[in-house]
Formats: sequence, structure tokens, C-alpha cells
Amino acid sequence: MLLKVKAYLELSRWVNCLMAGLAVLLGGFISLVNYTEIFSVYLKNISLAIFVAIAISAAGNAINDYYDTDIDRINKSQKPIPSGRLTRKEALIFALVLFAHGVFLSLFINPRLGWAGKVCFFIALFNSVLLIAYSARLKRAGFSGNITIGYLVGSTFLFGGAAIGNLIAAGILALCAMLATISREIAKGIEDYVGDKACGAKTLPVLIGPAKASVIMLIFLVAAIALSPFPYLLRLFGYSYLVVVGIADLVFLVAIGLLLSNPTPARAAEVKRILKFGMGVALLAFLVGAVVK
Repeated sequence: MLLKVKAYLELSRWVNCLMAGLAVLLGGFISLVNYTEIFSVYLKNISLAIFVAIAISAAGNAINDYYDTDIDRINKSQKPIPSGRLTRKEALIFALVLFAHGVFLSLFINPRLGWAGKVCFFIALFNSVLLIAYSARLKRAGFSGNITIGYLVGSTFLFGGAAIGNLIAAGILALCAMLATISREIAKGIEDYVGDKACGAKTLPVLIGPAKASVIMLIFLVAAIALSPFPYLLRLFGYSYLVVVGIADLVFLVAIGLLLSNPTPARAAEVKRILKFGMGVALLAFLVGAVVK
């Protein structure tokens, strides 16, 4: 029994699920307008939103392994399905049950908002369908897969804001996270360029070349940098936010310069790590802005 539970936890990639829950937590926290509501509104609704996000993330990871069984038998034979610890049918049922529970429970997040409160339901439903489509087809469709991943990452922050009923701050964070994630996904594609080209994968760097892909990456990253001051300009956050997010923007600019000067797989691997650090600093900026507010 314990071995089965462990296999399901591994299938769900529980660490990634907790990260999704943390993103919802942050998205909700920065969206609070009145801190006197932190116990009456925030904790109740955000707790349910976190549970929904974790359930749908776990379902998405499980359905991904369901579709990738043949590939995993070659590359990752120790995973639950190819190792025989779980069957494909068990993984599919697990995923569908979690999708259904997550979407259903999203109906009860912040019911006092009426139909405005159903934003969480629509996000949960759309993300569930998108996760299935990504695993079944979009994952292998190159650039559209990059955009899908970017949206899914950004939507977790938006989900937290929707749970509180305030989408402005969380919406800006979600869009910045989406743009930065797409840039990082392109960098990953440049890093894997040689292997992907040999295998016939239709990634953006394979289709247009690493140099042109670097320019596309730059466009998305510059857009994220351009959006970053808006919480300050809209008076959502104060000067402390602007200082910290400025550091994140500098990190992003360094990443842009490094990759444009040498768009090779080795350099892309370095840039990918820098982008991850910059995204962490940007998240810290939003947190600092919310706390100081």
C-alpha cells in the first residue's frame, strides 16, 4: 500500500505541485487590498484555491506520463508507469479524478463575488483541458508548446488573484511570468538544439536557427521588463518594489546580452540558469511590494 502511495506521489511530481500552490499563495497575497480581510477572506479562499491548483497540477503531470509512456520506457525507465509500479490505466484514472475534483471545487472559491467569483472555475476548466491537449499534442508542436507552458506558469498567479477577487496586481505578475517563462523555454530549446535537430523535433531554434530564436527570446524578455514598472506606476506597490524589480530587470538584460553575443547551446544553458535567478528576484519584488504596502 505504501509503495503504491509513493508511486502516485512520484507520478504527480509533488514538489512541482507545491510550487504551483506557492504561486497561488503569492498571487492572492499581492492582490489583497484590505489586510483586515486576511482571516475572513484571504485564508479561506486561498486555501481552497491552493488545493485546486495542486490537484490540477498533479493531474497534468500524471496525464503527461500517461502519454509519454513509450518515451519514458527508453529515457526514464524508473518512472512509475514504465517501471510497472503503476499501470497506464491507473495513471489515467488518477489524472481524470484529480481534474474533476479540482474543477468542481473551484466553483466554491469566493462565492460572495457571484459570477465574478467564477473566474477561478473558468481558469481551472480551461487549464485542465489545456494540460491534456499539451500532453497529447502541443508538447511536440514546438513554439506553441512554449507558449502553453508560459501561460500555465503565469495562470497560477492569476488564479490566486482571482480567488481574492482582484486581478490587477496578480494579472501583471502573471503576464510577466508568462513572458519570462516563454523566454526561458526558448533558451532551453537552443540548449537542446543539436539533439532536437538530430531527432527531427520541431522546436523554434530548429525551425529558424539559434540566432533568430535568440532574437525572439529577446522580444519576450524585453516585453516582461517593460511591464515590470507598472505596479509602481499604477500605485499598487511603492518604491521598494521598484528597487528590487530593477535588479531583476538588470539580470534579464545580462541574459539577453550574453545569448545575443553567442547564441550557442552551451551559452543558452548558462542563460537559462540566469533567467531562473532573475525570475526568482522578480517574484521577491512582488512579495516585497505587497508586504511594504
